[in-house]
Amino acid sequence: MLTKEKHIVSNSESSRQILIENGVSGQNITVIYRSLPPRAWYEQDVFPVDLSKGRPIHFLCPGRISKEKGVISVLEAILQLNNDDYTQRYDVSFVGDGNMKSWLFSKKEELNISNLIIREPVPIGDMINEYLDSDVVLIPVLHEDSFPRVTLESLMCGRPIISTLKGGIKEAASSIDGAYMKIEDGSSLRNAMKILIENPEIIKDMSRKIIAQKERIVAKFNHEKMIQQYIDYYEGVLF
Repeated sequence: MLTKEKHIVSNSESSRQILIENGVSGQNITVIYRSLPPRAWYEQDVFPVDLSKGRPIHFLCPGRISKEKGVISVLEAILQLNNDDYTQRYDVSFVGDGNMKSWLFSKKEELNISNLIIREPVPIGDMINEYLDSDVVLIPVLHEDSFPRVTLESLMCGRPIISTLKGGIKEAASSIDGAYMKIEDGSSLRNAMKILIENPEIIKDMSRKIIAQKERIVAKFNHEKMIQQYIDYYEGVLF
């Protein structure tokens, strides 16, 4: 059906390639990235992660709790790390809803996972505090996610990312040097988390690098740029 459309807007180069593979002409596809979260996010003072007191590492999983978002991979990583006696050295917080939230609750109770925290969704205006209270953001999606905005939200708060880099995630994360650790599955997620738990100075260094390059994110993904791109696009289509 899409092959009959004359003009299509894609929000990532990855999505554009998928459309081309499904028969849509590349000449008929315009890429306009999703923009940054509300302006308050990039006007907020952000400081590098501080782990000087030797506290546990806080990992954050924001957004939909579902299979395609990698919830099983995260649970597998937690169980492996806890089995290796890392339970007291980190925790993982899920903040959001999804069709596997009840399942995750049941696993937490069944397996008595004390360092797994499952919370209700938070309004977008308050999510900034969730990121700032975390040290590392987990985005282990299993499919070619077009452009999840949690990637930009993480970077704007100076928080490193552990991700499969599927779809548009890589396009956002790769705009900043040293912003992410790439994984493939639950086992490699566990390995990446273990490296950071054992070497918290890596987190601080990554956080510092992201914050130093914050203006690059703002320049590439700001609201004004996206709005102007849509205006230019529709003017080109309609006139």
